[in-house]
Amino acid sequence: PPYFESFDQNQGMAVYRSRIPAGKEAVLSYEFFHDYGHVFVDGKLVKTVDRRVEYKADQKSFTIPARSKESELEIWVEAMGHINYSITMETDRKGLYGKVLLDGQPIEDWTVTPIPLDVPTISDAKAAPADGMPGGIFRSEFKLDQVEDTFIDMSKFTKGTLYINGINLGRYWNIGPQLRLYCPASVLKKGSN
Repeated sequence: PPYFESFDQNQGMAVYRSRIPAGKEAVLSYEFFHDYGHVFVDGKLVKTVDRRVEYKADQKSFTIPARSKESELEIWVEAMGHINYSITMETDRKGLYGKVLLDGQPIEDWTVTPIPLDVPTISDAKAAPADGMPGGIFRSEFKLDQVEDTFIDMSKFTKGTLYINGINLGRYWNIGPQLRLYCPASVLKKGSN
């Protein structure tokens, strides 16, 4: 599969999809998974991959369940920033790339849906259905009688990026350090936000 930069994206997310054959429990292995993401088989979460953890343990494989029919493998990958020191800056690509194997056999015929997480992509995206998936784009509306500088408490959420009125306020993650994001009054408006 191609890394982000090969389709002109150096940040955000991408969804990688391919078909895998029916079969018994199998080992999925990968060469590069940068940086964080979720692996689904037929819409069911089978693994969350976190580069910080897997690469320290040199663990680049995991087991996926048996499949009674050909199944869809769907891998959501999030880029979490680029290395900004040493010669590794030259090779720090984002996404799922290199060899991806199922029990030692290459998985091919990937389709990739880039999600750059820029304002037009977020503004035009449809809200995620409430189907138990661990991610998606979620929308909410709140009304204000007055506007002031404030903080948005994201401590009950897991991981993501917060936009208000088309402005990216930043990333949050329940492991910290960002659990509350500063929101200046200039981002807010009286009435619906």
